[in-house]
Amino acid sequence: IAGSYSEANGMFTMNFTGDGGMSVLFSFVWQSATIKPRQIGIVFDMAEKVTMLSWTRRGMWRYYPDNDIGRLEGRQVAPNPCPEMFDECPHGPMQPNNSYALDTNPLGSNDFRSTKTNVTQYALCDSQLTSSCFGIKCGAGCTSLHGRSWVNNGSAIRMLAATLSNEGGNPFSRESILPHPVYSKGTTVSGQVQCFSV
Repeated sequence: IAGSYSEANGMFTMNFTGDGGMSVLFSFVWQSATIKPRQIGIVFDMAEKVTMLSWTRRGMWRYYPDNDIGRLEGRQVAPNPCPEMFDECPHGPMQPNNSYALDTNPLGSNDFRSTKTNVTQYALCDSQLTSSCFGIKCGAGCTSLHGRSWVNNGSAIRMLAATLSNEGGNPFSRESILPHPVYSKGTTVSGQVQCFSV
């Protein structure tokens, strides 16, 4: 399938399996100004009720606090957005009385919308039918896959399946790619994402 954006032109190739799986390969040529991208991947739009996030991932440590947004596993995390971007949700500019993970804005809570690096499995499920899910996984041949979701324009959820995720977070507790990848006009941007549905 041909894809054309203001920054790049290229192709998507989708291969379907009999068990509800799909692999999506993308290969694009960068056509815009030189950048050092933070994230590169594919964005999927979810159906309206597909909102509950679960994941497993490989981390730097064996233990993370239960409310750490970088923990190795999360189950049934709701987006919990609020209507205002700054100072209004939920506690105004004062010190909040809840954990950082639960702080929220229109895109969702920090726990929901933060990038989960090095995922082995990352899925969004129907809020009423937890067995109805769409996700990504790092299977055979996969070396690096990252997931991020957010509430799009106050309604449906979007999921980024990133084959590159670099910085943008706490530099002391996450890995970085150095030197930073540089994409200039003519650079090929490519990757593969394995998807599943249940």
